Amino acid sequence: MFLDKARIAPEPEIWWETLINPHNIHSAASGDTDMSIYFYGGTVKEQEEPKERVKTVLNDYDLENRTLLGKGGQGEAYLVTSKDGTCKAVDKEFNPSNSDAKDLEHFVNQIEICQRIDHAQVPHLIGHYEEDLNIKNKSYTVFHAVYEFIEGQNLREFVEENGGLSPQESAEIILSALEPVGYLHSLDILHRDLKPSNLIVGSDGKVHTIDLGIVKDGIDKTRHGSTMGAGSLGYVCYEQLMGRNTRSNDLYSLGAALFFCATGQDVAT
Repeated sequence: MFLDKARIAPEPEIWWETLINPHNIHSAASGDTDMSIYFYGGTVKEQEEPKERVKTVLNDYDLENRTLLGKGGQGEAYLVTSKDGTCKAVDKEFNPSNSDAKDLEHFVNQIEICQRIDHAQVPHLIGHYEEDLNIKNKSYTVFHAVYEFIEGQNLREFVEENGGLSPQESAEIILSALEPVGYLHSLDILHRDLKPSNLIVGSDGKVHTIDLGIVKDGIDKTRHGSTMGAGSLGYVCYEQLMGRNTRSNDLYSLGAALFFCATGQDVAT
């Protein structure tokens, strides 16, 4: 299969997007301008950290020796490794001191949703924890979610490096992506932000869905929603923007991703 020939970028990077506030995502000017949980090939940024961390190990992952991968409005993301050096994970921070109670509730909800997910093409939630820090005489409670790190290349980079894909290759990509999306839908979970940078062509030759920061637990049974939906412009349908949550929203996003695979262009350009 074409996906078996997928190239793996040499170094990991993260297009960091806040896990908590979907309005930040909705305000993006185009479909792929916001940053997602995992991406590849970037540089490590310097960051001043507390000298001592309360939590140093989680499920055999070394949380003390970590590499900054990216920043968001409400936290940072770090690459961490297992104590034996064989596995990688992403330690994603959330600092609720800059947010309100609804944001914290949303974070807790995302953790509960991710704990239900068990699929080879969706990053596994390794664990979560919180720590109380004192920085410059100010106390902070920082919440963390640690996810499996997916080795591979995001679909945007993959298509751009290959100069556009054939119809057969494009179909293989989307059919592979349908497997984890169908699994999420079977649990009444919507992804709500499927786009090329959130689809990883993995080292296993399969497409993985990442960035579950704005997943929705529950499918609307009514015709109209009451809140503005999340998503990325160019890959989000009108119904989702109006707050209606249905499985067809994710399918629309995959259709837009199929268009991108075949043409190398975003739908909204």
